[in-house]
Amino acid sequence: MAKISIIIPVYNVEVYLRDCLDSIINQTLKDIEIICVNDGSTDNSLSILNNYAQKDSRIIIVNQENQGLSMARNSGLKFASGEYIGFVDSDDWVDVDFYEKLYNAAINQNCDIAAASIIRKRIHSQKYRVHYTESNSVYTLEDKIKLCNVPVCCYVWNKIYKSDKIKNFKFQQNIYFEDMMWLPEVLKQTKGLVSVPDTNYYYRVNNNSIVKKIQSPKKQLDSYNAKKYIIEFFDENNLKLSKKHRTINKRIYYLLNIPLLKVKEYENQYTYLLFGVAPIYKKTNNNIFLIFNTACIGDVLVCNTLCQNIKKSYPDSKIVFIVNKPMYEVAKYQYCVDDVIIYDKKGENKGIKGLIKFIRNFQYKNAYASFVVYGSFRNILISFLCHTKHTIWNLLRFNPQKSISLQMAEMLKKLNKNVNIQNYPIKYEISTELAEETNKLLPGDKKFINISPLTKNAVKDFPIDTTIELIKRFNQTEYEVLITGAGEQAYQYAQKLKDSGCKFINLVDKTTILEAAKVIKNCVASISADTGSMHISYAVNTPTIAVFFEDITIKQWAPNPKLYNCKVITENQTAENIFNKTLEIINNKSK
Repeated sequence: MAKISIIIPVYNVEVYLRDCLDSIINQTLKDIEIICVNDGSTDNSLSILNNYAQKDSRIIIVNQENQGLSMARNSGLKFASGEYIGFVDSDDWVDVDFYEKLYNAAINQNCDIAAASIIRKRIHSQKYRVHYTESNSVYTLEDKIKLCNVPVCCYVWNKIYKSDKIKNFKFQQNIYFEDMMWLPEVLKQTKGLVSVPDTNYYYRVNNNSIVKKIQSPKKQLDSYNAKKYIIEFFDENNLKLSKKHRTINKRIYYLLNIPLLKVKEYENQYTYLLFGVAPIYKKTNNNIFLIFNTACIGDVLVCNTLCQNIKKSYPDSKIVFIVNKPMYEVAKYQYCVDDVIIYDKKGENKGIKGLIKFIRNFQYKNAYASFVVYGSFRNILISFLCHTKHTIWNLLRFNPQKSISLQMAEMLKKLNKNVNIQNYPIKYEISTELAEETNKLLPGDKKFINISPLTKNAVKDFPIDTTIELIKRFNQTEYEVLITGAGEQAYQYAQKLKDSGCKFINLVDKTTILEAAKVIKNCVASISADTGSMHISYAVNTPTIAVFFEDITIKQWAPNPKLYNCKVITENQTAENIFNKTLEIINNKSK
C-alpha cells in the first residue's frame, strides 16, 4: 500500500500538464501512487500522460469519456489504494516536499486530514489564498471549519485525507462548485485536522478559463444552490455564519441567456434588479471600503497603514483601491488590498464622458465607506454618485509635523472615533525571486546597491558631484551600483554619470514599477532622495538610506527607524557620510 494516492483529473491541459506532473513525480516522498484520470481530452494531454507513465511506474492512467471534474475524481477514488488520498488539479502544482510534510504531520498528530497553504498564482503575481504559519491540530467541527476558512476557501486540493474515511464520499455529478458540497461533510465525519506550514499548493488562475467567463444560467443556479447548502449546513450544525455569507444571488427568467431579473436574497430581505442594472431596492455593501488616491507612487504606498488599520478594525472588510493607471502595480501588491480599480483619466475615463463611463461601470456601488485622500473633488463626486454610505476626505493640508501615513490612517477615526489607530509599517508584498524580464537586467549572482538620486523637485535631488563620488566609492568595493529612475531628466542625469567615468548599471526607464520593486528587494541596500523609491525600498524590507535635502519634508515623509531598517540623513549629506552609513546598515543586517 502506498502512503498517498494522488488523484489528478486531466482534461485538455497540454500547456500546463507537464508542470503539474513534474511537481508530483519529483516529490521527496517517493512512496506515492499517481492516478491520472483522462476525462476525454481532445488535445495532446493523453500523449503527455503516456510518455510520463513510460518513465514512472507509479503513474496509473484511467481513461473515460468526458464526464466532468466530479466524475473524474470519483473514478480516481475507485482506483486509489493509498493510506491517504490527495487531489491535484492538472493546471496546478505543489512544492517538492508537499506530500512528505503533509503525511508526516497527519501521522505524527494522528489526524485524518492535513492541510497546507495555498498560493494563488497569476501570470505576473502571486498571493497567499490560505497561509498557515504554524502547525495547529484541531478536532471539533467548528475549529476545523475555522482553520479551513469555510466557506471562503472550500478547496479540496491543498489537503490529504485518510483513505478509509473518504472512500464513500463521492463528488456530486454535473455541477459546478462541487467542493463546497463535499468538503464540509468530510470535515464533519473525519477525526482531527492539522495545518502544515512551510509548504504550498500553487493554484493557477487562468483568465481564459470557464471560471472567468460569463456565467451560464446553470452555473449561476449551481452557485445559488451551493451557497444555500452552506447556510443550511451551518444552521444544522449550530455554526456561526457571517451575514455576508448569508447573502445569495439568484438570477431568474433568461432571454437569449441575458438575466432579465436578478434577485438578491438576504435574511428576510430582497433586492430586485431589472436586467441586472436598475436597483429597485438598494442595500449597503457593509464590508466594502474604498480608497481613492490618484496621486503618485509614494502617496499611494503610504495609504497602506490606513489599509491595515481598516482590516484590523473590520476583519471581514474588502479593501478596494482606486488609482491612476500608472499606479496600478503600486496599489495591487500592497498588504491588505483586495482589489484595484483603474481610473484612466488620460484615456477611457478622460473628461465628463469618461467620468460618467467610470461611474456606470463601477462594480463596487453602495460601499460602506470611501476614503478620499487629499480631498480630490472628482473622487469625492465619484464616491457620492456611487452611493457610498460614508465619504471621508481631508480638504486641509496635512500636518507638517506628523508622518503622512499615520495621518491617512487617522482618517478612519472620522468613520469610527472608537478605533485604536496603529502605526503599522508599510508592506509591499511581491515574490522574493526576480521575474524573468528583470533577471535579464542584472548580471549574475552579485551584491547590488540601488541609488535613486532624482525627485520631482530639483531642490531635493542629489547633487551630481555627490552621486559621482558616491558611485566611485562603491566601485572600489564588492558592490554593484544600480541607478533607477524615469523620464528625460533621469536619462540626462545618468548620461552625466556615465560621462564622468562612473561604473553602474543604468535601469532608467528600463523597468516597470513592479520590476523596479523586485530589483530593489534583491539589493543589499537602497539609497534614495525620491520618496517613491524610498517607500518601495523599506516596504519590501530592503535596508534604506533616506537622504533629505529639504527640511520641510522630513517629518512627513522620512521613514521611522522604529518601523523599518533605515537610516535618515538630514545633515552632513556628503558622499563619504552616505557611503559609510550604507556600509553600516548592510553590516547590521548581516549580523
